Amino acid sequence: MAAFVVGAAVAGFATSASAQGVPAGYPADYAATIEASKAEKGLVIYSNMADNNWQPVIAGFKAAYPWINIETLDLGSGTVHSRWEAEAGSGSRTADVLISGANDRWANYGAGDKDVGGARAAAGLGLP
Repeated sequence: MAAFVVGAAVAGFATSASAQGVPAGYPADYAATIEASKAEKGLVIYSNMADNNWQPVIAGFKAAYPWINIETLDLGSGTVHSRWEAEAGSGSRTADVLISGANDRWANYGAGDKDVGGARAAAGLGLP
């Protein structure tokens, strides 16, 4: 699964996806992406939200994609970014999703020619 750096996309996935098919608004060939997700190692989320706040989101996501294991880490807003940057820079496994209120850090990812984690391509999928 390509790592998308998005703010609240997980909540959108949890409420719009269906285990029986492709969510409304997605390309018809997205079924191949769903099928490919079955071979992935899971979904890692770095955020500044407590784990208990994730439970309803995870429950909705697991209803649609029961084969995907989800790990959440509750970090400070700045730590979300610095940890991801360090791990991504070293080639280590890192978060697939970042959720943080550190606006100054987000602004850096869209500067110039940077396209962190395919975020520009993800925008074309109609993600929230």
